[in-house]
Amino acid sequence: MDLRAVRSGGQDVGASVRRFRAVDGLRLAVADCGGSARMAIGGGFELMLMCDLAVASDDARFGLPEVTRGLVPGGGGTLLPARIPLAAALEIGLLGTPIHASRAFSLGLVNRLSPTGRVVDDALELAARLADNPPATLARIRELMWITALEGAAASLAAADAGPPDERREAEAAEGIARFLD
Repeated sequence: MDLRAVRSGGQDVGASVRRFRAVDGLRLAVADCGGSARMAIGGGFELMLMCDLAVASDDARFGLPEVTRGLVPGGGGTLLPARIPLAAALEIGLLGTPIHASRAFSLGLVNRLSPTGRVVDDALELAARLADNPPATLARIRELMWITALEGAAASLAAADAGPPDERREAEAAEGIARFLD
């Protein structure tokens, strides 16, 4: 978010975040600081939080500095307690102090830590592994896990049992079982 636009009362503040939220599908975040520890601060961190998987360089930093500017995180930062323990989420949100990549990893915000200069390659390898899996099955697992995280286990179980059978997933399952049995 451009804070100059906020100060001048810009109408389009946060529009890119809303567009990102509207995208349906698996998201992989890459935080490669390349010497700049400001890469995943504020809106960049919130974009990462909306991703399903994240690969970060071991020198990356993450944070929500909005509180220090009198702002409430508007791009998903307030959903942080759905991803990590409340005490840690409150510390990140209320203090506005960035955390190191190692802490983000230990909290489960980052899936992989990579040496600087290797993070993009590691993310591409992870993406290739994802691409090897059946797309309709990936989408359904992702959907049900996000429902569990945001709405609870009961809502996820109800969603799993609702709706008609999915022919694409049934075909993917039949193919996967046949490969296993062969």
